[in-house]
Amino acid sequence: MVKILLQLVKKSILLHALMAVGIGYMMSLPTLADFKWDVFGVALMGLGFVFSGSASLNHLQEMHYDMQMDRTSKRPLPSGNVSINFVGIFSLILIGFGMAMLMLVFPVTVWLLAASVVGLYNYVYTPLKRITWLNTFVGAVPGALPVLCGWSLSGQPFSVLAFYLFGLYYFWQLPHFFAIAWMYKEPYQKAGFKMLSLTDDTGKKSAFYSMVLCVVLMAFVFIPYYLGFFHLPYLIIMGSISLAFLYSCFQFVKESSIKKAKVVMIVSIVFSQLLFVSIVIDRLVS
Repeated sequence: MVKILLQLVKKSILLHALMAVGIGYMMSLPTLADFKWDVFGVALMGLGFVFSGSASLNHLQEMHYDMQMDRTSKRPLPSGNVSINFVGIFSLILIGFGMAMLMLVFPVTVWLLAASVVGLYNYVYTPLKRITWLNTFVGAVPGALPVLCGWSLSGQPFSVLAFYLFGLYYFWQLPHFFAIAWMYKEPYQKAGFKMLSLTDDTGKKSAFYSMVLCVVLMAFVFIPYYLGFFHLPYLIIMGSISLAFLYSCFQFVKESSIKKAKVVMIVSIVFSQLLFVSIVIDRLVS
C-alpha cells in the first residue's frame, strides 16, 4: 500500500518541489543563522500535503487517459489497485489538512501560493493538455511556484533574487518537457493530449524550442552570479551543468531522434538536482 500511495503523490516530483521550497526559504534569509528548522519543518509538512493532494487529484482527473498509454496504464487507478472514491477522499484530505496547517501558521502569501499551485496545476494546466500545446508553458508555472512558497515562509517581500529563482525553476522545465513530449509522441497522440510533438513530424520543432528556451535559461543561471547573489561554488557547478544542458539541446537540434531527446531529459534532471546542491554549498561556504 505504501508503494501505491507514493505513486499517487508522485514522489519524485514532490521531492523536487520540496527542495525548491528549501531553496526559496534559505535564500530569503539574511544569513543561515536565521534558518529556523521548526518553521521549515512545519512548512514542509503543510506544503507537502498540499502538493501531494494535488498530484493525487491529477491521477483522478486523468485516469481515463492514463488507461490509453502504456507508460501510465500501470498507475494505481488504471491498474485497479485503488478505487476512485479512495483517491478522491485521499486527495481532499491531503489538500484540506495541508492548507489548514499553512493558514494557521504562516503569512497569507504562503497559503495563497500553495492554493495557486493546486488551481493552476489541476484546473488550468490539466484541462489545457487536451486543448493546446501551449499547456507546457502554463504547466511550468505551478512547477516553479514552490520556490516562491519557500521564500514567503520568512515573511520577506519578493526581491529580484526571488524572481530569478522562479525563472530558474520555470525555464529548466521547458526543454525537459518538450523532449519528453517528443519521446512519447505516439502515446500522447493516442490519449488525446495536445502536445507540440503532435504537429512535429521530424522533431525539429521540439528540438528548436528546447534549444531556444535553454539559451534563455542560461541568463537566469549566470546573471544572479554577476549580480553578486551567488559565488564561485555556484558558478563552477551550475556553469558546468548548464553547458552540458545546452550541448544536449544542440545535439537534439542536429539529430532530432528519441535517443537525443532522452539525453536532454536526463541532463535536465541532473540540472535540477545540481541546482539544489550548488545553492546549498554556495550558501554554506560564502
